[in-house]
Amino acid sequence: MRDGYRSGKGDSEDHRAAREVMNRAIRRLTILEWLILAGAALAAAVGGGLAALLVRGTLNLPFRFAWPIASFLLLAIPGLVVVVRGRRGRGGGGPPAMGEDKRLLDTGDR
Repeated sequence: MRDGYRSGKGDSEDHRAAREVMNRAIRRLTILEWLILAGAALAAAVGGGLAALLVRGTLNLPFRFAWPIASFLLLAIPGLVVVVRGRRGRGGGGPPAMGEDKRLLDTGDR
């Protein structure tokens, strides 16, 4: 071992093990994302049903017409807010380059 670097066949085994752990974590996070999306869709459907009941009496719209529209709006509007905030927080692009963000260059030696 030299300067914290190991060479040899153990290296490829370590890489393979790390790759397996990373792939497992990615699969679990993907499943979690789908579960969260399904929960949000279910909440939007229930909320859309309640909103359709309220709108039915005031606007004289049929329940079967108002329910999918209200459910879609309850799912799409918050989703668009999240997407817009995410893009606004990143500045519309990827992570900043080393010269663009002064905090990355500040070492605190002053």
